[in-house]
Amino acid sequence: MTMRVGQKFRCQNLHCRSEVVVVEASLESDRNPRCCCGGEMKKPYRKPTFVKQSFRRLEIDDLVKTQD
Repeated sequence: MTMRVGQKFRCQNLHCRSEVVVVEASLESDRNPRCCCGGEMKKPYRKPTFVKQSFRRLEIDDLVKTQD
């Protein structure tokens, strides 16, 4: 997993829970970073957000105008 500038990682150890912010991007990495306590660090969960798309229904007249 490559780390990008600005990403946050949180320790999964319930007694530690330290958090770090990436200040310099990594070129290559094959696993998540480790905390100073030895626990694995992961990105905090972000609830997905849904965006409503508004679609305009194309009428036959609109299609004819664009073909001219």
